[in-house]
Amino acid sequence: MDIDRVECTGTFQINEGYWFKAFWGGQITPEEDPETETLKLKDRLEEMAKKFGVLKTIPIAEALPVETKESKIDGIAEAIKSCTTLKALERFAPMVERENVGILYEAYHNKKKQLDGTSKLG
Repeated sequence: MDIDRVECTGTFQINEGYWFKAFWGGQITPEEDPETETLKLKDRLEEMAKKFGVLKTIPIAEALPVETKESKIDGIAEAIKSCTTLKALERFAPMVERENVGILYEAYHNKKKQLDGTSKLG
């Protein structure tokens, strides 16, 4: 999975009834570990909260790296390739047409041919 960006959001109570939402995000290089970089962002948010003297913090969930469009497309292609019935495969047809990406068309048509010998998308 290619991840090129990480993000983290925190929500902090700064006064009774008043909350502050902070967002940190940034690009990462392929050499950087997405989980480590995301946890660094989480730590920055918590440090900022201490500086502002917040009353209460909504716990920051374990932050997950943000997927790139390419990694989502790769995931969809893998899901298409794992279909075992035509009915399951045909549920992907609208998505394949909507995304209009060659790798999805190829995965769909190859799987369709494997399952019934034809390919009738769009």
